Amino acid sequence: MAKITGFGEIMLRLATPRGQVLDGTQSLEVDFGGAEANTIIALARLGHDAQFVTGLPDNDWGRRAAAMLASAGVRRSTRYIDGARMGTYFLESGAGLRGGRVIYDRRNSAFAVCDWSDLDWSRLLADADWLHLSGITLALSESAADACENAARAAREAGCRVSFDCNYRAALWADTGSFGAACRRIVALADLVFCGCREIRWILDQPRPDEISPDPAHGFGLLGDVAPHMTVLAGTLHEKDDSGAPRLGGFATNGEESAKLEPHGLGQVVDPVGGGDAYAAGVLHGLAEGWSVVRAAEFALAAAALKHTIMGDQLRATPAEVMRYAVNGGAVSR
Repeated sequence: MAKITGFGEIMLRLATPRGQVLDGTQSLEVDFGGAEANTIIALARLGHDAQFVTGLPDNDWGRRAAAMLASAGVRRSTRYIDGARMGTYFLESGAGLRGGRVIYDRRNSAFAVCDWSDLDWSRLLADADWLHLSGITLALSESAADACENAARAAREAGCRVSFDCNYRAALWADTGSFGAACRRIVALADLVFCGCREIRWILDQPRPDEISPDPAHGFGLLGDVAPHMTVLAGTLHEKDDSGAPRLGGFATNGEESAKLEPHGLGQVVDPVGGGDAYAAGVLHGLAEGWSVVRAAEFALAAAALKHTIMGDQLRATPAEVMRYAVNGGAVSR
């Protein structure tokens, strides 16, 4: 079991019932989610000592979000901001050829307006094995972006490894150049980086897509120029078949050993949101267990695929359940 700390915003999730669109639904299903929180919750369910540092409004929604984290087995370091609002996202659930759609309403949220400059990261990361951060947090406020960098530097000084999921969200960035520049601050301090070819291109400020090979080891070598501490590069691969059904694959490499797991069909998808976060949790779980990058990627892909069968943002499964899914697929367990 590893001790893993995450930092980021947990949001109120308001989703349409399946088959309905926002411009017509009469009800919205209430839940909570957010990339960093999703990964930390999944890690708690996978058996790790998980802690989440966040900011919430001092109202019923904030306390309900905190209670959800606690019920998932996550320890919290929470700042409650009086008079602030809960960051929210509206999810229009997709169906068939109609993809899902997200509308963010998180400007000036409790997390975004919080002053993070006085966080004592040496205390928060005491005895921690991993720190998990995301590029989403870099877009929310200058204070949050600075806190990410401060956390990563404190982790390096404490001998705690840093995991960074680039997690590009077009709705949060003015352009890809500002995204790449922001990510370089954290990639330079990270041991484990989650990103694909396009994010590598933006981080390296390379305008031509054909300059980045889809070979994971090639991406590892290129990113190494700006990521001197990186030991593993990982990410998911997405495709659609001729009918429009999603296919999911993944990769992980340490530059010498690589796994490139070709996309395969997912069957009936219940909720795809959080699949990448489940993959990140799976890789972190594997590395914390001392597995090879190949075994970690295989476990992570099974975890991500399993998440697609679960409603809500988070993977809620034990390691045994993930492994059973990997071996038996949809067979009934008796």
